[in-house]
Amino acid sequence: MTRHSRLRVGFLTPFGLSGRGTVPHRVLPMALALRQMGVDVRIVVVDWEASPSRVYRHQFIQEGVELIVVPPPFSRAGLWGVRREASDFLLHSAASRLLLDWKPDVVHLVKPVRFTWDLLMNLRFPPFHRLFRAVSRVRVVLDCDDWELAWWRRQGKGRIKQALLGLAERLAWQGADVVTVASHFLYEQVSKVRSPSQVHYVPNIPWPWPPRTAPLHSRRILIPTRLLDIAPEVLGTWLRPLVHRLPRAHILIVGPQGEQLQSMAQVLQAYGLRDQVALLQWQPVEQYMNLLAHTRLGLYLVEDTEVAWAKCPARLVQMMAAGIPVVAVDVGEARHLLGDTGVLVPPSPDALAEAVSDLWHDAFRLQTLGRAALHRAQSEYSLQRLGERLLRAYGESKE
Repeated sequence: MTRHSRLRVGFLTPFGLSGRGTVPHRVLPMALALRQMGVDVRIVVVDWEASPSRVYRHQFIQEGVELIVVPPPFSRAGLWGVRREASDFLLHSAASRLLLDWKPDVVHLVKPVRFTWDLLMNLRFPPFHRLFRAVSRVRVVLDCDDWELAWWRRQGKGRIKQALLGLAERLAWQGADVVTVASHFLYEQVSKVRSPSQVHYVPNIPWPWPPRTAPLHSRRILIPTRLLDIAPEVLGTWLRPLVHRLPRAHILIVGPQGEQLQSMAQVLQAYGLRDQVALLQWQPVEQYMNLLAHTRLGLYLVEDTEVAWAKCPARLVQMMAAGIPVVAVDVGEARHLLGDTGVLVPPSPDALAEAVSDLWHDAFRLQTLGRAALHRAQSEYSLQRLGERLLRAYGESKE
């Protein structure tokens, strides 16, 4: 039984407000999916990038979906060690109170692991003015769309740091009532320390929904990537045999920022690919939707690493939702997302070039796979399906 006429779900998100972040691409679709199911939603986001202020920013995304942005009350520059942790705790306390005072039935905590225990403690034991009262009875669902330990391994962190982070991550999985995960790989990892009935698969969905493309009217091969899960040198190596087989194709890499963008440009120059491969940094939503609408074929390219295995690539389902036939390396979640609506290849330059070339010249297969990808996106990765998955998870949390 809930305390309200409608279920109330609060999202607590200590990061990811930017256009490329977790809030617009994971939390907001969840909120809108729940609202479509008749749930009231409040999203509280800690905006570390904002200027120090004590003024909260309120916005109603639509009726029943409220967004509150909490800026840092003072600059964190020059704060280290205990003083920095104390400032973080105070900020998280303020964000947690915004949700607890709203009296939600469920709090869906979106982490990175560094803040997870901080926020869990704030939710379980509301601090300061209620510190010695009864423990909060709100149900806490922890969302995992990444494996933090895999990033530390990829970055070559020391063994002690990796061991401590791995322990903290496992304890976080155990500390929530229920865990939602974005990939089958994460489901397996979390199920090692939690009962599978308390772990729920909640993949990313296309957001916003792109216009349908006309693949045969374009010569573009689109490669959306921020180059976080594939090194520029590796991508350059994979592109050389592809350019050799399809010299008239227009290959476009879109998404890199900053150093990754510069590194990719240098690799294209060094490999003699500047004339065949164009490079764009991350694009605002409207411009990216336009790119999708004029794409013949999409590629999902990542290296075979734990980082890639743990992710649920929104860029892949976004291409599917545009009706774009996709060739994807068979790593991690790609197989589960595509089903039989795309072409899977091993992470090999020659295998990729052969598969793309064969598909490029087969107009009937291009159209068939594009329609199948669109149908799968509409049936499996819609707001309705997302809402059903979330309500199932919250039902488990209330048993």
